[in-house]
Amino acid sequence: MRPKAGWATIILIIVTCLTIGVMVGLVIRDWDRFIVMPLNEIGDFLAGTAGTVALIWIVYGYLQQNKALEIQQAELKNSVEALNLQTEELRNSVEQQRLSAEHLGTQAKTMEEQARNTRLQLAEERKQIIVETYPLLTARKAHSRVVDGKLHQNLEFQNIAADCTAGELTISSKTAVSTEKKFNLLRRYEVLDYMLIVESTKEAQTDITITSMSNRNKKRQQTFRWSKGSITEIKCVPPKD
Repeated sequence: MRPKAGWATIILIIVTCLTIGVMVGLVIRDWDRFIVMPLNEIGDFLAGTAGTVALIWIVYGYLQQNKALEIQQAELKNSVEALNLQTEELRNSVEQQRLSAEHLGTQAKTMEEQARNTRLQLAEERKQIIVETYPLLTARKAHSRVVDGKLHQNLEFQNIAADCTAGELTISSKTAVSTEKKFNLLRRYEVLDYMLIVESTKEAQTDITITSMSNRNKKRQQTFRWSKGSITEIKCVPPKD
């Protein structure tokens, strides 16, 4: 559009110059008549010539203004399209960020689940190491009978962990008449029998402490309590897990 406007301007300038030239030529040719013309006729002559040139420039300015408006309208349209593209890009960016956040959330949950599984696995491995390192006894009562007014309660202690190479059982009670017991080898899943003898008329509790040593020279001490016809573990050093 700019080259067309440039050529139109050049042509208009040439037409203007030609018009002025023709007017000057007419004045020079009829100079004798021109100088004796009344002023109003001279004014009409100049006004007619200048009016023609002015009309041409007004039309040209109108056309140029229309072209400028078309250019502005095209630029505005391009600006709107660019703004729409930016809006779409922003919408896509927000969507990508949302998807990234969801992906990061999924990754975080996966990592948390993996960490939890790892902790459980390590705890299980530690528990297995403890089982393979230390003996561990469980207690249960077996048959019982009363002899000469005393309760003879047979207790069974089963080793469910590492082999025990040496051990000792001691009693702490005011009513028990049983004595301590030492034992040597007690393999895994083997049972140690012990006869607890107490005054049958007494309800006082009896604590039984068993100290066992593994083949790795690791010692564990467990305390069981016999009270009111049942036996339970009340202490274990080191802990089971």
